[in-house]
Amino acid sequence: MPYINQLPALDQLSGGDQLPVYSPVNGDARRVSITALLEFFQGNFADPNYLTIINAPTNSGFNIQIGAQTQNLFLIINPTGTFAAGTITLPPVASCFDGQKIVVACSQVINALTITPNGSTVIGAPSLFSAGGFFALRFNALQSSWYTVSANQVSTFASMTLTGGINDVNGNELLRVTATASAVNEITVANAAAAGAPTISATGNDTNISLNLVGKGTGVVQAGGVPVVTTTGAQTLTSKTLTAPITTGLRRASPVTKTADFTLADGEDYLINNKAGSACVVTLPAAGSYNGRVVTIKTIQAQSVNSASANVIPRAGGAAGTAILTGTAGNWATLVSNGTNWEIMAGS
Repeated sequence: MPYINQLPALDQLSGGDQLPVYSPVNGDARRVSITALLEFFQGNFADPNYLTIINAPTNSGFNIQIGAQTQNLFLIINPTGTFAAGTITLPPVASCFDGQKIVVACSQVINALTITPNGSTVIGAPSLFSAGGFFALRFNALQSSWYTVSANQVSTFASMTLTGGINDVNGNELLRVTATASAVNEITVANAAAAGAPTISATGNDTNISLNLVGKGTGVVQAGGVPVVTTTGAQTLTSKTLTAPITTGLRRASPVTKTADFTLADGEDYLINNKAGSACVVTLPAAGSYNGRVVTIKTIQAQSVNSASANVIPRAGGAAGTAILTGTAGNWATLVSNGTNWEIMAGS
């Protein structure tokens, strides 16, 4: 057999021209036509060019059927709006060739996306489209399977592990995650239907779990831009209306001893009368300015205690007068402002 460089040159090929090949199956050298070789290439290698198809669905539940294709495909979907659902039916498996690629891009949101394999299998199929989302599939003939090789559509995960956090589209930190060894409690975020309110809840293994929101440095936790009222710590409340408040553990001022007639001052709610020689006269503030205020007066000397004006309602009821306490040492009386007068509610 002559060397190849000893053969006459052929300037033009035809489909019937023969080429020598070695066949491992047969264990010897054989010949093959140019036509058969071309058919082999077409059936086993993808065309690098892409056929572009543009589809504009007008309603939810659309089904784009790609059909048999002899080359790679670029499918552009331009829905007329956000749709609840849509379907893409891939080429029938009998027409797919090894390495075939389909790239799909969508300009709108599709909340539920179905990829119909049409006789093949799809690995990593996307379940929905975000606006501007895309994905690419590549066919493996040996397995009769389409593999997702790239995607930016929103995916659905049963669970995932974050080792650092989530960044925004500019690469800036959006959410940071830190780990607690043997953690059993966590945060659950839930959306809501119409007229409902989304919730952020403390959940986990423990029966009772607090939700701790912490500011940094002197920062405070806010709701709607307004600081959240806490049960401890000094805070200034502005424009707050207390409706039927319940107060417990109120601290009163230390007893204040009076040895002469006096006018009740702010912060004085426990008075001891020690005036000798004559009755003690107390000037009580206008009841309207101290609605709900409680004042207790006790005598040490055997002297009466009277109001400077007739704005005291006796304990037994009746018309307002001036008498608060009779002239007996050790007597006491508790007065409460009702907004108009001071009423004696208890005493001896």
